Amino acid sequence: MRHRLTTICYYVSDGGYEHAARSLAIIRSMLSQAERQVRLIVCSARLLPFLVQSLAGHEGAVEFHRTSSDLGSVIQEGAALADRTRFRVEYMKYMRLFPYFIDME
Repeated sequence: MRHRLTTICYYVSDGGYEHAARSLAIIRSMLSQAERQVRLIVCSARLLPFLVQSLAGHEGAVEFHRTSSDLGSVIQEGAALADRTRFRVEYMKYMRLFPYFIDME
């Protein structure tokens, strides 16, 4: 019996390298434990170059797609605190672009 190729889209948050590192561990595990051939599409924006470099050697099994899946962190300048006012402004900009992001998918 012939198996169909399984395609998985894996979205990595642009919230920081910690998200990317955890995702890389999961992605590598998925690739090594797959019982049949999989096509993995890794999606991210700001962290995409890091993901591409980290998954070198998996060409053919992994594709990369630049897309935004979240706003990311908005931190106060000079402090390790969330900037709620700036976050609201950035959130509204992001949501205005959301239909565009959906069309790109």
